[in-house]
Amino acid sequence: MELSLTLAQLQTIVVAGLALWMTLAVYNNIVDSGTNRALLGKVTSMQELKEDPVLGKGLIGRAVDNPAYPRAILNVVIVVQLVVVALLWRATWLLAFNAPSPAALGAANLALGAFIALWFWFLIGGLFYGYWMEMPQVQQVHLTLVIVAILAMLLVNLPR
Repeated sequence: MELSLTLAQLQTIVVAGLALWMTLAVYNNIVDSGTNRALLGKVTSMQELKEDPVLGKGLIGRAVDNPAYPRAILNVVIVVQLVVVALLWRATWLLAFNAPSPAALGAANLALGAFIALWFWFLIGGLFYGYWMEMPQVQQVHLTLVIVAILAMLLVNLPR
């Protein structure tokens, strides 16, 4: 028995996979907000850099020690993630039932563009607070998601 996927099916699977992953990520942020508030607080307070005798000394003036700040950031992140989730699921639906229409392609590009923008926002914000010095694994995750999204966008835009 031979199993094969069409390009349209593969595109739908990839966008649906990102939609499902992002849905779980935003759900986790909602039901376990304390974890990400703590991590955001760790990044924005720059506590580990303050304690390091060498690293980040020129950056620690950017630190924000207000405990309301990570909560506010997380609330904005959750709203943005919900928008990205909605865009990804809409694109999945259109790809599944209307491919290869211009509407499906446009929806996928919009959703993937929003996904990329979200992770660039994390990368840029994290870089501002020097998270790469004490939390390089987090920066790697964000960079990997940008790369995955770019690859997904290339796949979605392959000529049919």
